[in-house]
Amino acid sequence: MKVPTLTCFLTDEQKREATAAVVRAGADFVKSSAGFGLGGAGAGSRCYTDSD
Repeated sequence: MKVPTLTCFLTDEQKREATAAVVRAGADFVKSSAGFGLGGAGAGSRCYTDSD
């Protein structure tokens, strides 16, 4: 399952929380965008992992 989180609307803390929730739900992939928002991940974005 692939889940978009629409990161252009989220703060960094919300991105961390959303990513953790999607992983807990069993998703195989977390996307930064679905193409409906103001933009995707962008060059300044980072990937959040269990170590963050």
